Amino acid sequence: LVIQGLSGFAHASLTVTGAVTNTGSITLDSAGGSANAALTAGAGGVTNTGTLTTNLGSGGARTLSGHLTNGGTVDLNANTTFSTATGSYTNNGTFTIAAARTLAISGQSQTLTQAAGAMTVDGTLSLASVTFTFNGGALDGNPPVLLNSLLNLGAAATDATAFIIRGTSSTLSGDVKPGQSLLLQGVSGLDHVTGNAV
Repeated sequence: LVIQGLSGFAHASLTVTGAVTNTGSITLDSAGGSANAALTAGAGGVTNTGTLTTNLGSGGARTLSGHLTNGGTVDLNANTTFSTATGSYTNNGTFTIAAARTLAISGQSQTLTQAAGAMTVDGTLSLASVTFTFNGGALDGNPPVLLNSLLNLGAAATDATAFIIRGTSSTLSGDVKPGQSLLLQGVSGLDHVTGNAV
């Protein structure tokens, strides 16, 4: 299944009225010039045991709206936004953000959980005013960037990894294990940084 925006014709948006299970492949793409491609799932969200891919194509936005539980493969080869009120996104499989690409999740009481499997950030994982929970598996590549967000470090999350913390209202829950590191980073023009432990 390819959701393909076509420049000069229309953006592409597919809405599923209930939950959707993907055991094959779903790709968000574009052709002919900059055009958006979006997948919106109902209350049950997307359960992926196949492959879910966003491609740069000829440009444009790539958006997933709806909960996501991944036990297969997610390949983000284009700048991608996850955006849904109280959205919950859990990885138990293989989840990759390609080099020079960004996954952005912002506000709306959204949560991202690395539970098992491997999350590889070759690009940027940008989290603003959301909750990120690291419960297990591997978290490799570039450090996730958390702005005014809650970072939960579960007891079973022992993989050596790093996190960048920005903003004045970021919060940490859990223990920083051997080989793990937090960089509290003030950014000129953005704000100072203040961390709170709970």
